[in-house]
Amino acid sequence: MSQSNVDLVRRVHEALNTRDERALPELFDPEFVWVQNPNAPDPRTFHGHDGIRELVATVDDAFDEVRLEPAELIEVGDRVVVLGQMKARGKGSGIPIEEDRAWIWTVRDGKVVRHETYADHPSALEAAGLKAEDSA
Repeated sequence: MSQSNVDLVRRVHEALNTRDERALPELFDPEFVWVQNPNAPDPRTFHGHDGIRELVATVDDAFDEVRLEPAELIEVGDRVVVLGQMKARGKGSGIPIEEDRAWIWTVRDGKVVRHETYADHPSALEAAGLKAEDSA
């Protein structure tokens, strides 16, 4: 696989962090599936472009600020494993949240077709068939 999958995932994180809804058709396949972390405010699975917009709206209802900050991107076949942090501030409470998160993005034909959120790095690495020592 090429660096283009990693570049695409970097663009996805930037678009989500800046809420660039115009980027959705360019980055996400129309049949896209987002499998949310079971501990998320709304842990269901979201589908397609409408689903990603609904997810963003749900997150924005729960938090004043949210950033998905990738620290390490590891390409594994058609998937990119991202190890990083979610930084947020609770809506109304103003309570800051900084938690390790990991994401697995599956890419096909230059678009993201699937996303899975993990509450910790080891779980994502295991799901991708990697071990903790496989990350730098």
